[in-house]
Amino acid sequence: MSMPTDLHSNERLTRETLRERLEASSLLASDELVRASKWLDGQPSEFDSFWAAKSLATQGWLTPFQARVLCEGRLNDLHIGNYDVLDRLGSGGMGTVFKARHRRMKRVVAIKVLSANFTDNKPFVQRFQREVETVARLAHPNIVTAHDADVCESGHYLVMEFIDGTDLDRLVRLRGSLSPRFVATLVLQAARGLEYAHSQGVIHRDIKPANLVLDSTGVLKITDLGLVRSTDLFEGADSQESSLTKSGGILGTVDYMPPEQAFNPSQVDQRADIYSLGCTLFFLVMARPPYGGETPMETLLLHKQESIPSLLNLHGNMPYELDDLYKRMVAKLPDERFATMSLVIRALERSGLPLADAEITAELKQLRISELVSSPKDSPKAPPRQVTPTVKPSPTATVRDRQSLTVLVADGSLTARVHLRNTLMSLGFTQVTDVSDGEKALEALAARTFDLVVTGLNLSRIDGQGVIEHVRQSPTLARTPVLLVTTESAPAKLDALRRVGASAIIDKSFRADEVRAVLDPLFPTK
Repeated sequence: MSMPTDLHSNERLTRETLRERLEASSLLASDELVRASKWLDGQPSEFDSFWAAKSLATQGWLTPFQARVLCEGRLNDLHIGNYDVLDRLGSGGMGTVFKARHRRMKRVVAIKVLSANFTDNKPFVQRFQREVETVARLAHPNIVTAHDADVCESGHYLVMEFIDGTDLDRLVRLRGSLSPRFVATLVLQAARGLEYAHSQGVIHRDIKPANLVLDSTGVLKITDLGLVRSTDLFEGADSQESSLTKSGGILGTVDYMPPEQAFNPSQVDQRADIYSLGCTLFFLVMARPPYGGETPMETLLLHKQESIPSLLNLHGNMPYELDDLYKRMVAKLPDERFATMSLVIRALERSGLPLADAEITAELKQLRISELVSSPKDSPKAPPRQVTPTVKPSPTATVRDRQSLTVLVADGSLTARVHLRNTLMSLGFTQVTDVSDGEKALEALAARTFDLVVTGLNLSRIDGQGVIEHVRQSPTLARTPVLLVTTESAPAKLDALRRVGASAIIDKSFRADEVRAVLDPLFPTK
């Protein structure tokens, strides 16, 4: 399955081309196709793909993802096996996850498709197959459920339950650090799921905020079991594990990885998951990982050698019991940690910190969790109204127009904000609002509409990536250009930021002409 093309690309489509693509897609039932065809008869004979995609989604025939893919002519990307693809939920090192619906059963699911880059890579196919077999044998309320697995033109894929929620990494980046008692509640749920997995001989080995998904009712699910180790799954598991590690390098996420997993992976046991869950606890209350090296290797060494940061010293409202629990979970030596996840659960329950159901509901409401749920339309509405094409929603402002456009600047450095404001004003943007952190940026975006957002990356409370994601996921802001200003230079990180939705990225030591080169195509001058 190919990746979505640049959303800023556009082409002219004829009415008949769009009609043919709708028919070939097999997404609409015969009666729906008849109504859609009649609707097309009332439209101009030619229009641009931006308008076509927006109209198809707005009228309810297709989800926004389906409409965009269809208008781009990528019909093969609309189906995976017996499933119609509804949306692209995200991607990771091994593949991409889609929201889909079974054609006959109409069940909405999440489908993880192994990247085409790895289909001929035996170790990665083994790793993917390991996830398939592991998820299939686990049944617990706090572990994602598997429904199916197969191979099709798109590649190897795993069908799982769709969780209508958000992962904890995204939650913290968009909402900031969580309250200690709510964190205790989430960690308790994760611990219960891992306790069950361990009882089945399964060690996750990649517990991190991004692999813990919270649904809109407050239930947490453990996902992404691609790095599990289980002596029951394979004969000679150690030798296969060795080959996987050698082929793929160190497997796991260094921000949450225990020292033994990095430096002596053959000795990893269930206490590795305890360590990673402890690091996750730190992230949830501090909005950053416990150790922050300049390179992955430096971070791994900090996990091994640096003293454990105290939450009591760093957090102004940290219960002693939670700090003590965290320190025992992230002890450098496995023998100094809790021996089992059952002991972690017992300590949390005895602390009295986890919230009651009514308190969880109140916490979810305060976090506005429902706004973070990804729910593109799964079925068409009533027959659509005829609409008239609108102007393509991309900026076409002149220099004079720029004086009426609003710009939001978010950066933690006052010097950087002043420099950005002066540069923007020299380019004709006179209505500039600046804020000092990500949380204030989201508040400003909620209060008014901006025509351009300029953000730094390392913002406090909610980072620049969180700001970008908020803009892209908001129906009223999704097309707003976002300029990222950063000192980050790692190509992989910059590519990830572009995928999240950065319209352009410039170095923080920018010159005015570099900003002009980026903004002129977005806001053309006469």
